[in-house]
Amino acid sequence: MHTSRSFSVVFVALLGSTAFACAGEPDTEDTVSAASETTGPAAPEGPMGPQGPAGPAGSAGPMGPAGPMGPAGPPGADGADGKDDTDGADGKDGADGKDGKDGVDGKDGKDGVDGKDGLTSLTRVVDEPPGLECGLGGVRFEAGLDLDRNGVLDPQEVTSSSVICTPRPAPRRVFLSSATYDGNLGGIAGADAKCQALADAVPELRGSTFRAWISSSEGSPATRFTRDAALGFVRMDGVKIATSWADLVDGQLLAPIDRTETGATFPSAHVWTDTTPEGQWAGVANCSEWTSTSGQAAFGGAWTNGGPWAGPTRLQIGRTDCSKLWHLYCFEQ
Repeated sequence: MHTSRSFSVVFVALLGSTAFACAGEPDTEDTVSAASETTGPAAPEGPMGPQGPAGPAGSAGPMGPAGPMGPAGPPGADGADGKDDTDGADGKDGADGKDGKDGVDGKDGKDGVDGKDGLTSLTRVVDEPPGLECGLGGVRFEAGLDLDRNGVLDPQEVTSSSVICTPRPAPRRVFLSSATYDGNLGGIAGADAKCQALADAVPELRGSTFRAWISSSEGSPATRFTRDAALGFVRMDGVKIATSWADLVDGQLLAPIDRTETGATFPSAHVWTDTTPEGQWAGVANCSEWTSTSGQAAFGGAWTNGGPWAGPTRLQIGRTDCSKLWHLYCFEQ
């Protein structure tokens, strides 16, 4: 016997999903064809079954349009200051620019006020009487400014002067005293008197003035002698010992002074002086200013024409007792 089963198909529509339910018992007697049976009234809807498992996700839909921009947020806090970096090296100096053109010369200023007239320079010529500078006199030329504007060069206005001496007709004569003396000469004046007395005793020397080459605190040849000697100095035998005053005091004679006023020769004579070759007071010793026979005095030597002829030098200082009897040098003025 063929056993047929009867099926009832129930379609339940739920949220777009289709579910199938089968009910009924198989008919044991007949086979029933679903096509031939008549559908009865719908049964009341049963309770909703449990939700089935979620189906697989569908593919993503297209992106929707962007929404409107939201309002701006509040400003953030200021960040901390960054550290200073190391200074870069100085760049090289740029090339000098070209000089600009000279500006236009300014206008001449106004003339200044005229200055006061300057002082007038004046000169005059006066007679020079005989003396240490010119034995026979001469003329003196003086110059200066006319300070009081009176047109005359007054003595207090003289600022410079020069002298032209009347030339001597002959050179000045020099001799070694024929007499000898101790150190008490009566001072410089006494020594001069002794030279003069010897000269006056010789006819050819009479009428001329003679002084001794001797020094003390009272004076020296450099301060007492006439320096005008354009024709030089000669001994009594005519031999020249110096060509001028400058030559006389340069430390070296042309010949030694070893001839007396009478022409006698004393080549080893010692001479009272206390005088340097330059004609200055040596200040070594001078028998108490040539007034005593005690003590000592500096001397020169008639045996030489070098520095020691006159008296003490830096290298040689001779002195002896004032009781000795020695000579004098006598010079015509």
